[in-house]
Amino acid sequence: MALTKTYDLPSAERISRNVGIITGKISFDSSYPTGGESLDLTDRLKTVLAVFFENKGGYFFEYDYTNEKVKAYTPVPSTTATLNVTDDDNASTAGVALYFDEDGTAGQRLLFTSPTNNDGSDTCVSISASAGAEVGNGTDLSSVTNVRFVAYGLV
Repeated sequence: MALTKTYDLPSAERISRNVGIITGKISFDSSYPTGGESLDLTDRLKTVLAVFFENKGGYFFEYDYTNEKVKAYTPVPSTTATLNVTDDDNASTAGVALYFDEDGTAGQRLLFTSPTNNDGSDTCVSISASAGAEVGNGTDLSSVTNVRFVAYGLV
């Protein structure tokens, strides 16, 4: 099977002398191929300049202009990074506090505290965002239907 495409209007709506806009919906099938599903929009636009998709069913989408395909992505769990904090002020007091200085006013936002650190080091784990990953070959996306899109290009 393949991607199903439906347009909202019978032709591109001109927004200038040479540029038109199209809107529609796409629905996926039960076996997503690595590299994306074919989505040729040149039956309405001579040259596709941009395509935008809504997110749906926990997936987000990207248009591959070179190969005329829509790629499906899924969020990737965040990765962790370790921040090592060292109390090296040679003070005998226990504890370390790490602050984020946003506008030159010291100590605006407390990021990390260690009440036991005494001229040693401690660690704090933070979360960082990761980019999405293309869904796997053969993934069943048949429940992802009526994904709205807007495209514009030369007519």
